[in-house]
Amino acid sequence: MKHKVMFTGMFLMIFSVSGVFSLQAQEWTIEQKEVWQEVENMFSNWKAGDVDAMFSNVHQDYLGWNEEAPLPMSKDKWQNSMKKYITRLTNLDFNIEPARIIVKGNVAVVHFYYEMSWGLDTREGVKDFSYKGKWSEFYIKENGKWMLLGDMTLGKFAE
Repeated sequence: MKHKVMFTGMFLMIFSVSGVFSLQAQEWTIEQKEVWQEVENMFSNWKAGDVDAMFSNVHQDYLGWNEEAPLPMSKDKWQNSMKKYITRLTNLDFNIEPARIIVKGNVAVVHFYYEMSWGLDTREGVKDFSYKGKWSEFYIKENGKWMLLGDMTLGKFAE
């Protein structure tokens, strides 16, 4: 009897935990899929070294912030720094996993986890880096296209 009660308790605990995870799972609408595709496209273009394609869905009024910058930066500043920086990158690789996406009319918010690794060509040779964290992006739909209006990253160098 004691084993039956213990087994039942374990079954209920596993069932309730899996229930929590299934409640957190999200079935995506067409709009959510469209927005996530924009996130994936940006990272793919970044990996390919195509800065112009990378910024094709970045709104002209964009402001983005990372934990290293004292203030958010504009599209022009970000794009110019990427054009200089991307020539020194090697073996860029990434993994992005969506956490939540919400779309309300022509506005969307995307939260996702990311892991990135790359080599940076320096005077001393190529140095390898890994970085991971959380990323939030804010989109607006204009003329039928989702445009990145702002974002914020939180991360740390991986060990």
